[in-house]
Amino acid sequence: MTGRLKQAVLVATPSLLLGLVPMAVEAATFSTPLDEATILDVSAAFNEGTLTSRELTQMYLDRIAEFDQAGPTINSVAFLNPDALKDAAALDELRSQGTVLGPLHGVPVLIKDSFNVEGLPTTNGVEVFKTLIAEDDAFSVSQLREAGAVILGKANMSTWAFSYDGISEAYGPVINPYARNRTPGGSSSGSGAAIASGFAMFSMGGETGGSIRVPSAHNSLVGLKPSAGLISVDGTWPLTTERDVIGPMAKTVADVAFAMEALVEFDPNNLWNPYIPDIPESPDYSSALDDTSLEGVVLGLPRPYIGKGDPAKGESFPLDPQISAAFEQAKRVLRAQGATLVEVDIPAHETWFIDFLVNGNPPYDYPTDSSRVGQTRAFYYEQIIKGTTMRRFSRLLICSTFCQKIMSFMIMLRELPTQSLREMQNPGRSCPLSIKRWRRSPSYAL
Repeated sequence: MTGRLKQAVLVATPSLLLGLVPMAVEAATFSTPLDEATILDVSAAFNEGTLTSRELTQMYLDRIAEFDQAGPTINSVAFLNPDALKDAAALDELRSQGTVLGPLHGVPVLIKDSFNVEGLPTTNGVEVFKTLIAEDDAFSVSQLREAGAVILGKANMSTWAFSYDGISEAYGPVINPYARNRTPGGSSSGSGAAIASGFAMFSMGGETGGSIRVPSAHNSLVGLKPSAGLISVDGTWPLTTERDVIGPMAKTVADVAFAMEALVEFDPNNLWNPYIPDIPESPDYSSALDDTSLEGVVLGLPRPYIGKGDPAKGESFPLDPQISAAFEQAKRVLRAQGATLVEVDIPAHETWFIDFLVNGNPPYDYPTDSSRVGQTRAFYYEQIIKGTTMRRFSRLLICSTFCQKIMSFMIMLRELPTQSLREMQNPGRSCPLSIKRWRRSPSYAL
């Protein structure tokens, strides 16, 4: 990757801001700190024989133990994959035999806790779902495995993916590694904080209306919200089936490109079929990473989000001076690489946003027509739940039955004073139900 592209994505690391010690892999000729290492860096070391996937995986595990579970206690990793070291060693053996699966071969990654990973819980940040164990991988996870990635574990997230705060009922709040008193963004909060802290090479995130982009911005990362359907959402738990997409979150544009090359593949079970873009047979995003790749590209700059909105329409969003300076620098880099930048208006965006906050209708209006059953929340949740079992009942209780039971239980509780899902786990207790509105904001102080 060229120097100018690197300049656009590399920032001050949180190691310096929270007192995390930059930890280099203990190989004689590989001294790049883990919170700065890229896929190209570790791939070169793999090829030179100065680093193995098992060594790299162990270093990430050590760093997580030292800084995520102790020390600053970032709390970005919900739980680890007990087979990570074994999987890494198997990939090292494959490499020694002359087989390299691609740029991701031996690269440790994290997966948001709304994705199915075979043998691990899929909690979606909800305490009551800690015992739901996935019987198979989400399609995107299987694609990463086929590309040689090591699944290091699951990233913490906002409960139900319904918050920018990064607060999980199941695993507790995620800490912003740049400033403990500020939100890490959400709902892919653990993914953002973990990669910024150097706990994995990249992480998968999911988004309805900002859950990839917001934590990426709050943690100085590159996060890609792809076109709907470009990456299959099969095996992921959505906030809304009609808007959700998934994508990678990494430190550099190049790392995101390598991840996309593994993730983009046609999946007949993709919920977005047949309403999806043409899926390239052999996606090659990384080859476009040069100083001329943006020539002829026109990029729109929405006026409300660059401090030039109409105050009469409630569009006046002043930019923080530091953000404004970084944004101006990014514009200079984009122009230098050939892009044309045009300021644009977004008619009626404020109406949609108000409707979203007050009524919740546009993004949460789920169809009930049986002809569109494949697009309803109930149908999609059922597909997810069918792929899991409950360990506490010795794997005999299939979750289609569990789904019926919990729905009956929730209907019974509808008229009872119940405050939370945690109390639903204890039918002997009840207290007044309280529904509070949450609000959206930039990275605000906690």
